[in-house]
Amino acid sequence: MNQLIRHRAHILQVKFIDNTVCKMYGKRKDTGEEMEVTYHIEEAARAGLIKDFSAWKSVPQDMLFARCISRLARRLFADCIGGCYVEGELQETILKETVTAIDVPLFLTSLLLKNLLYFNCLKRLKLRMLRNI
Repeated sequence: MNQLIRHRAHILQVKFIDNTVCKMYGKRKDTGEEMEVTYHIEEAARAGLIKDFSAWKSVPQDMLFARCISRLARRLFADCIGGCYVEGELQETILKETVTAIDVPLFLTSLLLKNLLYFNCLKRLKLRMLRNI
């Protein structure tokens, strides 16, 4: 999400983060619309996300950041993220299961790598063409 938003030159800033809260600010480049959002550890607790041996216990700042940027992205930059969610977010909120690992089938990994290579080739070709103009 971070990359998708910054790629379009919008502004994202972490205003504050610790083990209990993350506060982020965003501003759209095209419209100038601004927004500030927060995500508190209490929200995660109320949603039943904090469990023993989960990332919420071991790296709470990373989890707060992920949820905070997800909230900001869906509210202010929905056109940039195309309905994306933070890894594990749907499973944790809908199924009420803690994500310990994400299993990606081998064929999907292969397909993703092929698409990334194709995209990078096209990007390099476009850059070469622009330099020759």
